[in-house]
Amino acid sequence: MRVFKRKRKDADGRSVPTRNWYLEFRDHGGAVHRFAAFTDKAASEALGRKIERLVALRAVGEAPDVELARFISDLPTRIRDLLGKAGVLGRARMAGARTIDLLLEEFSETLEARERTENYVRRIVGRAGKAFAGAGIRALSDVQGRRLERFLAMERDRGMSFRTSNHYLAACRAFTKWTMEEGFLGRDPLAGLKPLNARLDPRRERRALSFDDELPRLIRAAAEGAVYRGVTGPMRALVYRLAAETGLRVSELVALRVGDLELEGPRPALTLPARATKNRQEARLELRLETARELEPLTATKLPGAPLLGLPRSFKDKATRWLRFDLEAAGIPYKDDRDRVADFHALRASFVSGLVSSGANARVVQTMARHSSAELTLSIYSKLGRDDERHALKRLPALPSTSPTQEAAVAATGTDGEHAEDSGPRSGPSQDAKQCISTPLSAPRNPSQEGLRRIPRSGDGGGGGSRTPVPESASFERLRA
Repeated sequence: MRVFKRKRKDADGRSVPTRNWYLEFRDHGGAVHRFAAFTDKAASEALGRKIERLVALRAVGEAPDVELARFISDLPTRIRDLLGKAGVLGRARMAGARTIDLLLEEFSETLEARERTENYVRRIVGRAGKAFAGAGIRALSDVQGRRLERFLAMERDRGMSFRTSNHYLAACRAFTKWTMEEGFLGRDPLAGLKPLNARLDPRRERRALSFDDELPRLIRAAAEGAVYRGVTGPMRALVYRLAAETGLRVSELVALRVGDLELEGPRPALTLPARATKNRQEARLELRLETARELEPLTATKLPGAPLLGLPRSFKDKATRWLRFDLEAAGIPYKDDRDRVADFHALRASFVSGLVSSGANARVVQTMARHSSAELTLSIYSKLGRDDERHALKRLPALPSTSPTQEAAVAATGTDGEHAEDSGPRSGPSQDAKQCISTPLSAPRNPSQEGLRRIPRSGDGGGGGSRTPVPESASFERLRA
């Protein structure tokens, strides 16, 4: 390692030393590198000694210790980039010393290159940036699970819901996963953080509008309503009907094009291109014949690439404004007595709940809802109505009464039909006793048992035990005589 000053020509042509000291060193491969260090010689020499340590560690494949890691993170970007180009710092160390803001910019570009929607990129990158800033994480080397966990716990104490906390954690995990894919990190520092059970902290629960009452009222009120925020009543009614019969999300409704419809033939459908769906997979959705007929006029004078519904741009983010207007006109409360709301996404819940209530197979409902699991379909989107449980009980096959019938009561008490009402004690011998008295002991029960009598074994208790037929002895004959 060598620290020196170079010479340069001034305006008068005189040779003068440079302002900065220069540092010369050999890397682990033997190549010589020179670059301008600091104006202070001692600081430049200290930098050279640290670089020599880094070169030695690089040569044996060891990672820098905590002290060197802090040194790298505090280096000016110019010097850090020079060391990276020289191969002294690996890719992971280079990234570890870079600011989170710069890495988030690259992360955002990667998401855009993967054709994520603009809204998705903005939401994920924004949440991750806010969480890292709140946790005091400014460089990749600062990312620690306990720091992020502490920040999210503080935010929950200030009123953040469990669901929102999970969203922030998911955004940060998406970022650290990307850093591992890029080789910046060898392991995920947030792997130990798990999402919370959002059901323990419900803040906003949706409800489903019923197909037999509320949805028809809503669609009729919209169809007969006036223009509201630039959208006609019949168009709003058609949008609600499409959402309730197909489960289309707001962004998917806005993205529909005329060419996406297949209205000819007995099985009309619409095909959502991958660019318009949440999971970026093409989807084909069946349409009712009546709904297909209502869509036909919209396609008559439009090119295949034209928007089908022609909704304003604000509809994508403010669709519930239109819905609340028509809910009020239909006399349907936005929030029910259990504080469940009927926002626009509740129409998707209505679609799933309607299919489940109709008795559709769970696998079919999951496929039609385009969910990754039946658990998501049934536990999140399928909503129970006020009387759904009672109606379900009524559809169960009837079971017999637990009260005994008259015949069973007679058999249980040992009475016949003639004295069924008399349950008290009776005097005189019973019918069985009379029969036993009137029947000779020697009378065989059937011809094959003639000359045999059953003798009870000891311990039989007189009833129902195992008995062995034996020949009657002569003493029995004398006793009977």
